[in-house]
Amino acid sequence: MQKEVVLISFLFILLFNINEIDNDNPPVNFIVTIDWEKERPEIGGSDIYESIEETTLIILDIFKEHNIKATFLVEYDSMADMFQFEELLKRIIDDGHEIGLHFHGTDWYDYNELKTWILSGKEKAKKYDQDIVSFRAGCFVMTDDLKRILKETGFLVDLSKAPGFLDWDTEDTIYFEDNLLILPLTSTEGRYLNFYKGNMEELTTKKIEAEYDTLVMYFHNWNIVNDDLTLNTEKIEEIKNYFTFIENKYNIRYMRCKEYYEYFKWLQSFE
Repeated sequence: MQKEVVLISFLFILLFNINEIDNDNPPVNFIVTIDWEKERPEIGGSDIYESIEETTLIILDIFKEHNIKATFLVEYDSMADMFQFEELLKRIIDDGHEIGLHFHGTDWYDYNELKTWILSGKEKAKKYDQDIVSFRAGCFVMTDDLKRILKETGFLVDLSKAPGFLDWDTEDTIYFEDNLLILPLTSTEGRYLNFYKGNMEELTTKKIEAEYDTLVMYFHNWNIVNDDLTLNTEKIEEIKNYFTFIENKYNIRYMRCKEYYEYFKWLQSFE
């Protein structure tokens, strides 16, 4: 066991540049997640299929420019229609991003029905050699049945906790529940790290100055379209400027969810 810990430690030192370890400005782990959906509920569930390719490619280009490796949580309906989005999903994967599962209606089904849906989503991703291990419940609705299913079906990371929302407590502490890593959205004063209300720079600064070493943000692919489905160029610039801001001010280390799971598990081995 001791040899295994030493080996894992050595591998992580190799993984994370030695300059980061010695730097007076310690690295901040930054987990970017995208709820990838083909509909935009804010405009009555309108199908945004016509714009999904354009918005996804813009987001991918931004990520490539900033060397961001993110986690795309693909909504089940989009996963079921993978044949329509095959080239987009291949591009996401080829760019080095992780594919996770996003599912709405988690409180609509009984245990057996829900487990069937979840397993179906995992199975569809195998076409792309993707073993899905990260999950976010639609509207952050977590149930006891769902949590049990995630643990039973090989999920490692749950991103469904929005502190202070619905029945969730206000803590955004990261922790293990059995072998499932609970990775909450970064929040403060009822605000989350996303592009809905702006002032992302202010929220990020507050958390890092409070010595948070890991931040979790999320947004949707449809955040960069207007109600008439035209591109929201101001929002696109806001996203670009935000990543430039945090990279210039802090030592940001972008991580995918599965990657962070292994890192956090490694840290826990020393406790």
